[in-house]
Amino acid sequence: MKLAKDRKGSVLIEAALVMPIMAMILLATFEFGQAFTAKRRTGQVASTAADLVARTACVTQSDLQDVSAIGGTILKPYASAPLGLRVTSVTAQGTVQWSFGSGTLAPARTGAAFSLPASLAGQSKPLVVAEATYGFTPTIGQFLVSGVTFSTVSYNYSRLAGAVPLKASC
Repeated sequence: MKLAKDRKGSVLIEAALVMPIMAMILLATFEFGQAFTAKRRTGQVASTAADLVARTACVTQSDLQDVSAIGGTILKPYASAPLGLRVTSVTAQGTVQWSFGSGTLAPARTGAAFSLPASLAGQSKPLVVAEATYGFTPTIGQFLVSGVTFSTVSYNYSRLAGAVPLKASC
């Protein structure tokens, strides 16, 4: 009877039951923060790429490769290998004038129709569209989850008159 009434080790048992749950909550919070940051940076890659190209009078393949490299820099400290970036010049009529793809995204076909959101369809200005995808694999949770792909699109009007042409040299 004396052993059944003894409560000296109850706190240790309760801690042994609660600590793994608390550790899982802490790790899940860490992973969620990492995923949120990777998603936000993917959006910044698309926004920056569209903005940089929309500001120029003309663009070259080398310029577009540099913009892609900038995207990898924006993602740091995350790996840039799962990053896909596609920059496309879309005419006012909604056709692809030119397209550049890097990483996991291939360029769009020149002359193809480009689907625009309803709010941008029918506009009289050419657009620069940047699409970015990023395959995020959780650091700790990689054994539980295969990963998540974040995708975002940024639309910018050309800052100068007319569409931004792709040339061999500017």
